[in-house]
Amino acid sequence: CHLRRGDHVSCVMDCDAALHVDGSAVKALYRRAAAREALGELADAFRDLKACVQIDPKNRAAVAAARRVKEKLSEKLKAENAYGSPAGQLALKICRCVDEEDDPRKRRDLFRAAAALASDDSAAARALWRHGAGDVACVVAKDRTQLGDVRAAALRMLGASAKRAGDLEPSMV
Repeated sequence: CHLRRGDHVSCVMDCDAALHVDGSAVKALYRRAAAREALGELADAFRDLKACVQIDPKNRAAVAAARRVKEKLSEKLKAENAYGSPAGQLALKICRCVDEEDDPRKRRDLFRAAAALASDDSAAARALWRHGAGDVACVVAKDRTQLGDVRAAALRMLGASAKRAGDLEPSMV
């Protein structure tokens, strides 16, 4: 395997060919993600791992790798000051609040602020999604252990982004 030999470019090309035949080949997605991570292509690696987890949510290796790559990507973006826009900063606050804090009112308020921002500005809606707030909102909206008003606020944020679906990237809808 190209991956074991450290030939990451060839691994990506072989996985691309396999995915051209079967776009839902979890093994090819996972290996391509590993090669892309080794090449420093963290956004592409995360996209592949996200697809892996969507196809096979019980794949522990893919879930762990997705978390690891998301953390690396987040650190890289933070180092590059990619969260400079208000929407990017809000997305970062949402991700941190859900991961680190146990204050449902703060979560609710952050999702409400994101919904207001997304409904007014399609660029802000894209930035929220690109920086992880959309993924977090999906998880919170599905989590029955969250308070109802927190879930409702997460859904409002998702709905505000969906209203601009024509302006958004295909991965967001």
